[in-house]
Amino acid sequence: MVEAACMGLEVYTTEYKVGASELLRDMDNIHLFKKPEDIVITPRTKPLTLDEKRALRQQRRERLASMTWEKTGERFYELLSRS
Repeated sequence: MVEAACMGLEVYTTEYKVGASELLRDMDNIHLFKKPEDIVITPRTKPLTLDEKRALRQQRRERLASMTWEKTGERFYELLSRS
């Protein structure tokens, strides 16, 4: 799902037992639902333009760039070092 988001695609997912929902929360064209039964895919009235897709990709990639395993490990190490 994160890869799809980084490509500028519209994403539909649940918040229930899906970690990607925490990463993708509050992003444009990301649709989160409480349970799988709640998912409703609404057709777009017009497709996104190439420029709109590029803008979404850039916005999402910038936000998600800080969420690598390496950076997470570094933050965890810093936290443990303070104890």
